[in-house]
Amino acid sequence: MSTRNMRRRMVKMIMIVFALFLTAACLQVNLYAEDGYEFPHALSLEGDGTYIDFGVDAGDLGIEGNKEKTIEIQVFMRSFQDSEGIFSLGETGADLRDFSLRARGRENRFRGQFWGQDVDFSYDAKNKWVHFAVTHDGETHRIYADGELVGEQNRELDTSEEQNLRIGFWRNTDRGTLDGMTKELRVWNIARSEGEIRDNMEKTLTGDEEGLVGYWPLTEGEGDTVYDKTANENHVEINGAVWSMNIIPAELAEEPTERVLPALTDVVRGPESIDLYSRKQAVRALAMLDVDYEEVQPLLLDILKDTDETDEFRLVIMDVLLQQVTR
Repeated sequence: MSTRNMRRRMVKMIMIVFALFLTAACLQVNLYAEDGYEFPHALSLEGDGTYIDFGVDAGDLGIEGNKEKTIEIQVFMRSFQDSEGIFSLGETGADLRDFSLRARGRENRFRGQFWGQDVDFSYDAKNKWVHFAVTHDGETHRIYADGELVGEQNRELDTSEEQNLRIGFWRNTDRGTLDGMTKELRVWNIARSEGEIRDNMEKTLTGDEEGLVGYWPLTEGEGDTVYDKTANENHVEINGAVWSMNIIPAELAEEPTERVLPALTDVVRGPESIDLYSRKQAVRALAMLDVDYEEVQPLLLDILKDTDETDEFRLVIMDVLLQQVTR
C-alpha cells in the first residue's frame, strides 16, 4: 500500500472515530434528557390556618381509650409557631383524652400532648425531614424521633372519640397550624417497638401490614384527594393544602450537576401548577450547584423581567444573584 493511500486510510479512520465520539456524546445528552431527575412530592401546609381533617376518630380506627396505638408521620418544619400542630387526635382539655404531637413555639421544642401526662422534648428538626412516632402500649406512652426514644411517661390513657384525626392542627387554628411539609402518615392499632419503627420508617408500606389501620403516603403530587392505602379506604380531600416538591438544596448539591440542573431549571421556570415554595427552593439549590455563574444568571434575570412573578419570588432571586456576585 502506498504512503498516500495509508494517509487517506488513517484520515478516514480518524473521521470515523470522531463521528462515533460525537454520536456517543449526543446519546449521553439524550440519556439525561430521558432519565431526568424527578423531585418527589409531599403535602405542604403554609401555617395560615390550613389543616387536614381525615374524617375518622379514635373509635373508627380502633385505638380509643387505653387501647394500644401508634401514630407515625414524617414532617419538614419551616417554622415553630405557638402550639403548632403536627397531628392531633382525641379531646383537648380533658385529662388523658388527648393523643397529639405539637411544637411549643420555640425552635426545636415539642410536646407529646396527652393532657395531664405530657411529654416535652427537644430535637433538631428545622428545615429537615424528621420521622416522629408516638406509641402507647396500655401502660406507657413513648415518643420517638428518627427512631430514637426522646421521651416517655407511665400512665394509662383514655383517648377520646370526640375529634377526628388531623394533621397540621392542635386545639384551634388561633394557636398555630403547621408551616411545613408532611408525608407518610401511618396509624396502627398496636404499639410499635423501637426496632420496628426504625426498620420501617424510611420504607414505603403496602397498606396490608398487620395492625395498620390507616396509611396515607401523602405523595400523590396532584389532585385534591389523598388516599388511604389500607382496606379501610378512608380517602380525604386536602382543602387548601398544596403539593410541594421535596427540594433540599444542600442534598442536591451532592448530586451530579448534569442531572439536577435541567430539572431545577424546569421548576424555576415552572408552570403555574408548581407552588411558590418549590420554586424558591429550586432557586436556592441552583446557587449551591457547582456551575459557572454565567450558566444561571440569564435564567434568573429573565424571570425577574416577568411582571407576573410575585415580589416574594423576586426577592429570593435577587438574594441568590447577590450571593453569586460576591462569591
